Amino acid sequence: MDTAHDALLDVGLVNSWHLVTKAQAAGVGPGVYLAHRTKTAALDWRASGWTVADVAHVSKARRFPVQDPADQDEMLLDAITWANARYGTTVWATIPGLPGDLFPAEVASWAAERVAASTAAA
Repeated sequence: MDTAHDALLDVGLVNSWHLVTKAQAAGVGPGVYLAHRTKTAALDWRASGWTVADVAHVSKARRFPVQDPADQDEMLLDAITWANARYGTTVWATIPGLPGDLFPAEVASWAAERVAASTAAA
């Protein structure tokens, strides 16, 4: 295992969407995560910001665009507040290997347990 992302791949967790879908199927978490996107080039027409991604209903995703980098923290707080109210999540965490996105804490713990079990079995 070379990286944290490789560890996730070894247990069949490919990306944020896939991980949250698998966790929800296992009865863990509300099936939502906060996806972060950074504008990479001046000519990039897409806005930077946060998206509350609902894996069960793509149409229910809610975007919190950031036009001014000074508003980044405010938009993150808005996204967290909205997601907490809608999905009942109160604690968010990162998962090594999936930089930039935030997950309900129970989903992050579930992923860590799967990686640890795989490492112990190897």
